[in-house]
Amino acid sequence: MLNRNVLVAIGAVFALGIGMAAPAAAQSHIGESRAIGSASGSITDPNPVVPRAVTGTRLPPSEGLLRRRPAAGAAQNDLAMIAGWARSQGVTCTVDEAIAIGMSDDNNAVYEIGCAGADGYWLEKVGAGWKLQDCLEVASVGGTCRFTTAQEQAEGFKGKLAGTDAAACDVAQVRLIGQNANGRFYEAKCSAEGQGYIARLNNEGVTQQVYPCANAQRIAGGCTLTAAPAAAPAAE
Repeated sequence: MLNRNVLVAIGAVFALGIGMAAPAAAQSHIGESRAIGSASGSITDPNPVVPRAVTGTRLPPSEGLLRRRPAAGAAQNDLAMIAGWARSQGVTCTVDEAIAIGMSDDNNAVYEIGCAGADGYWLEKVGAGWKLQDCLEVASVGGTCRFTTAQEQAEGFKGKLAGTDAAACDVAQVRLIGQNANGRFYEAKCSAEGQGYIARLNNEGVTQQVYPCANAQRIAGGCTLTAAPAAAPAAE
């Protein structure tokens, strides 16, 4: 279930028109280099990586839930309708579950959708349009998507690494770190022990650069999902 207290608190911050304070680790500036670890050193980006934020939402009664196998034809029609709204905003996944979450603090209707084998979304009706936020964004500020599993997020993110130096990473876990003027930053933990990457994606969701966790300590505090490999025993 979504954490009501977390969402209400986030909504209160937005109602005051102020930004969320970034955690200490997220205040670290990015040290992007053209060749990580090269003799040329790093090029420091003056823009800090800051956490994402979502609109606070008041929780509705549980009867708003729509399942994969709805009991009535009306529920199937509702599911198809919500999926259509999501597709109008560029969502390409197969929507297999949906829920009317309730009303935002701006009195906008909010829905959650689940995707088969990929990250899900929150969809908020804003005026004549929609505001779309993926579940990695929701999780980054303490919210919960009930229809999306960590495995689905990992499977969906693996495709983002295709064609990069991290293409061989079998993604086991992923998190959204934050964003700055250069794009969004994610950590992907690989199944292989001690291996992981931070990936920078542009606004279109295309990976622009990847950094091995061993070289990414200056990016918003570095990797937290990926355990550092054990140190080699000292030579006798």
